[in-house]
Amino acid sequence: MGQGVADIATGFIGGMAGCAMIGESVINVKSGGTECLSTLVAVMIVVSFVAFNWRR
Repeated sequence: MGQGVADIATGFIGGMAGCAMIGESVINVKSGGTECLSTLVAVMIVVSFVAFNWRR
């Protein structure tokens, strides 16, 4: 419910609504990742992008 409210509010201020976790899950499954390790690796990569690019 919270994601839906956020998507609606984002539309009113000109943003693009959506959830990246759905896309990540689809890519993991289509690539053959069915275990928890595939999600952990994806999360660690996203966290590293955020952690090392925040200074720019």
